[in-house]
Formats: sequence, C-alpha cells, structure tokens
Amino acid sequence: MQITGLTFSYEKFLVFDDFNFESSEPIIAFKGPSGCGKTTLLKIISQNLTPEKKSVVQYSKSTYFVIQEDSLFPWLTGEENILKFLDTDKKKIQSQKLFPFVESFLFKKASEMSYGQRRMIELFRALIFKPDLLLLDEPFNFMDKKSRCVFTSEIISLLESRTKVILTSHYNEDISDLKPTVYYFNNSFPVRELSTEDNKL
Repeated sequence: MQITGLTFSYEKFLVFDDFNFESSEPIIAFKGPSGCGKTTLLKIISQNLTPEKKSVVQYSKSTYFVIQEDSLFPWLTGEENILKFLDTDKKKIQSQKLFPFVESFLFKKASEMSYGQRRMIELFRALIFKPDLLLLDEPFNFMDKKSRCVFTSEIISLLESRTKVILTSHYNEDISDLKPTVYYFNNSFPVRELSTEDNKL
C-alpha cells in the first residue's frame, strides 16, 4: 500500500494534507479515536471517495470493503444478500469452510437476524469473494468472542492467497490474534502522517 501527497477535504474541512503512507505488511490496523480520519482513509483506498487530483493512491485490482454500518438488505435472506452481490452460486456458498458456522441463520431474512449474525454474513460474503485487498471498518462489532475467533482464523488463512488486509478497530482484543502492524491517528487535523507509536491522544 502506497499513498503519496494525499489531500482530501469535506467541503472546507481539510482532513488530509500532503499525506504520505507506505506499508508492505500483510495486515495493517489503523487505530485512533472516533472521527480522526480512519474511515475516510478506507473510503479513499476503496475509491468510494475521490481525493484531489495531485494525490497518488495505489489502488488494488480487486478490493472489498466491509463498512462499519449494516449493509445487508433487510428484506433478503443472508444467502440472497450474498448471491445478489457476488458472482457465485449456492453450491459454492455451501462448500465454504464457514458455512456450518452460519448455516443456522443464513436463510433468515436479514431483518430477522441479530446484529452479530448480520455482521457475520457480511464477513462471510467478503471471505467468499477473496479480494486482493480486504478493507474492514470495525469488523467485529456485535460479535461474541467465539465468533470473533472463528472469523479471525479465516481472515488469517486468506493471507495464503496473497490477500492483504487493512482494518480499523477501537478494541485491542478484537485484533490481537491477527497480529497486525498498527498505525495510529492522533486526532489532529489535517492529517499529514501516522505514527507507529500509540501517543494516547
């Protein structure tokens, strides 16, 4: 991942100014307080937000972004939410290692699932896709410890297919098993660089 001279603002509020970042690590975690720019950076990397023209962002050929908000259509089942957005079929879904873990609620409408179950369907969908770059914004929200461990294990196995992962999380226990290289936002604007040391700001 390489970003050079990134400049981005929301109207007149300058978030990034001549921001540079480079890392070849397989798993990166962005940490910092709410509203510090983590999600904005993920949206730029996923091309959901467009920086100023002078910015240079190294985009991946295949990127999948699991946003912090619930992105399932509530009137569709978990399986239908997967089939609607992925070029896959029911047989491939059922052949996945995690299928037995989500099977009990996969065929429910999303509106009938718990928050944690919906989150697991979103992660399950991302793992089926196997992108070159997987972006995860607070991926383990509403999930219990057992579920977090199961999905963490599958995310780690995804690295064997050369997928790189960038994630955000407020909680160290959520990401400790992933052993990411951590970069910190310090909650001051505009953001020009990240720190590899937690300055507790």
